[in-house]
Amino acid sequence: MVTRSPAPFGSGLPGAGRILHWFDRIAHHIGLWKFSVDVSVWSALVSKCFPIIALIFGAVLLKYGNMLPESRPIASQQTYQSSGTADRIPVLMLRDAAGMHGWDFGDGSLEGQDLSDGLRQAAADGLVSVWGRPRTGNSVASSAPLQIIDPAHWVDYRISDVPLSSTTDNSLVFTYALRDPPRRGGYVDIHVDRPQALKWLRTGALAFKGRNEAARRR
Repeated sequence: MVTRSPAPFGSGLPGAGRILHWFDRIAHHIGLWKFSVDVSVWSALVSKCFPIIALIFGAVLLKYGNMLPESRPIASQQTYQSSGTADRIPVLMLRDAAGMHGWDFGDGSLEGQDLSDGLRQAAADGLVSVWGRPRTGNSVASSAPLQIIDPAHWVDYRISDVPLSSTTDNSLVFTYALRDPPRRGGYVDIHVDRPQALKWLRTGALAFKGRNEAARRR
């Protein structure tokens, strides 16, 4: 009668007994008798320990698996998946950021005009993307979607510097025509691309800060 050893690791891992059998033969061959035991003993030992090892390994994967390099999405994927929209902010948030960088928007200061001049140039150059809600005459639909403003718009239009300096309601910030008589149209509720605008604030905006005050003193 042929007696079969119990399937090691339970019935889920056939072939493991064959591997243990070869390990036993190699151990005898090279003289590691004290490490060589019957295949059934190896099978029983591993089958008892395997559930505990698997449980520990699974817990480690659950806790630290998201730290593996392969599981990290790149920055652009993270931004797109988290929002699904353009990364834009109200222009008044840019104004407040400028105030934290030393810009003066108090009474009598012309730096609101400096910011408007600089942002107009940056938008015309395509360095900062700008959005707004289309305006017809003096009216605007508050439900109108924000639309990207073409850089060519800034040839004849600028952002109103008085609301830009003093208001707390972004919907009151608008663009107006420089031509005489003023042309109708323009945009309200101005928004800007956050990364582009903050980068510009630290770099290109510095050339405009204080420019109108210096011109007034001449």
